[in-house]
Amino acid sequence: GCAPHFIISGAMKSGSTSLFSYLQNHPNILPLVDNPILDGKPVLAEKEVRFFNDPTFGNFIVRFGEKDALSRYLDVFRPITASSHLITGESSPMYICQPDVAKRIDKALPFIKNIILLRNPIDRLYS
Repeated sequence: GCAPHFIISGAMKSGSTSLFSYLQNHPNILPLVDNPILDGKPVLAEKEVRFFNDPTFGNFIVRFGEKDALSRYLDVFRPITASSHLITGESSPMYICQPDVAKRIDKALPFIKNIILLRNPIDRLYS
């Protein structure tokens, strides 16, 4: 697959699912591969890969090493040529919940756009 161009994460009920859905309606943004699987399990809602969260990330590194672990992650994204003007990405809101995730993403995908969505916790309480 191709490296994602963006990752959406954020607080629960902050709009990450809506934003991902809106982006998927754009003709130049591709979804994940059909029926994406990571480590034998389906990707949640065909958008939440959660690769960089533990225990998934740690288990992949131990089992496959950094390079092959990243390659397995990239397999959930559609191949894209540089001349196609297409992009792809994922939405894993839970990335915001673990302190090492941002460093992991930056090391593996230094040019990615991280989109972080936040919400007033009081508003979230009543939604």
